[in-house]
Amino acid sequence: MSNKFITPGTTTTITFLEDRPFEGVSKFGPYKAYRVRTEDGVDRTLYPSKYLLDEIEKLGLTRGSVLRLRAEAARTKDGRPYIRIDIDGMDAPRELPREPTRTHGGEQSDRILPCVALKTAAQTRGIAGEPGEVIAVAEKYLVWLRAA
Repeated sequence: MSNKFITPGTTTTITFLEDRPFEGVSKFGPYKAYRVRTEDGVDRTLYPSKYLLDEIEKLGLTRGSVLRLRAEAARTKDGRPYIRIDIDGMDAPRELPREPTRTHGGEQSDRILPCVALKTAAQTRGIAGEPGEVIAVAEKYLVWLRAA
């Protein structure tokens, strides 16, 4: 997974937008990720490494929690380059406005339309995705979105 919004040699401040991470499975295995907002007001997805995930979970962060993350270029024991991201500090939590309740046909509802899940799955699979793969991913998105 990639955290391209975090640049080596810099500190990035993020605000957590959810109380807990969402989970999924990629070709590399299971992962946990967080919806966050960066200082520039852009909502992004943070894919923490195992060591960073452990630190975040120890802190018990929730919606509105603010972390400063420091990124540095590093190398694995076998010499491969990677970006190491560490917690550089915490700021006071921020009050975030609640997201509006989704509506459908004039009624308030927490339902998500299957077409939204299918569109998201098709976009993430790209043009080369086989139809069966896209449908399988859409079903996973739909289950995740309904549980959120």
